[in-house]
Amino acid sequence: LWSFRNEGAFHEAVTQRILDDLVAATQPRFLRLLSRWNVRGGIFTHVLSEHRQEGWQPRCSLPPVHFAGATPWAPPLA
Repeated sequence: LWSFRNEGAFHEAVTQRILDDLVAATQPRFLRLLSRWNVRGGIFTHVLSEHRQEGWQPRCSLPPVHFAGATPWAPPLA
């Protein structure tokens, strides 16, 4: 993970690349990756990325992801 420290890319792209590398190395049926980016200036970003093997279904519903210190976002009503 330390090799990604100085990547000149968007947080979303780096998160997806880390997920892709983990999937290639471990070949999981399901993997959920939450990255928390804290950069200078008090700006922080949380990025959620998931991998699901084709045809895989969970035995039960997966729990929602909660971001510490954040309120859930919902799209505005039309």
